[in-house]
Amino acid sequence: MTTSSRTVGDVMSAPAITVGPDATTDEIIQCLLSNNISGVPVVDDDEHIVGIITESDLVLSVAYGTRDRRALALVAEIIEGRPAPWVDRLTAHRAGDLMTRDVVVVGPDDDVADAARRMLRRHCRRLPVVCDGRIVGVVSRHDILRNFDVVTGAPV
Repeated sequence: MTTSSRTVGDVMSAPAITVGPDATTDEIIQCLLSNNISGVPVVDDDEHIVGIITESDLVLSVAYGTRDRRALALVAEIIEGRPAPWVDRLTAHRAGDLMTRDVVVVGPDDDVADAARRMLRRHCRRLPVVCDGRIVGVVSRHDILRNFDVVTGAPV
């Protein structure tokens, strides 16, 4: 295998750390912190990916705080003309309600450079790696950089 033909399977983190749709926000936060990760795929009982939750999904309650501050912040968002697709997530307490459902995935045989471009185009920091419909790992920006030769500028 040449250095330019590395696959996602060569660099991904496996097995994937996941949560189920019924995981509470407290459980999700504990999962992220204890595993030093910034996002976690949500899977069903058969390990099929149904969504993904990231730190940014969870910081909504911090950003908009209590019910009174939340209402004022929402009014400000409306006045400023900013869409607020996250409004429904403010009161979410379970992964199934909080997760992003439109998940960008890659396969273990996909080229690392293609995966990196997909991350950049879709503004993703990590991509679940799926094989035969089941999650087998996660490839993050960190995984890609860890396998990059700083001296030559090529994958190692």
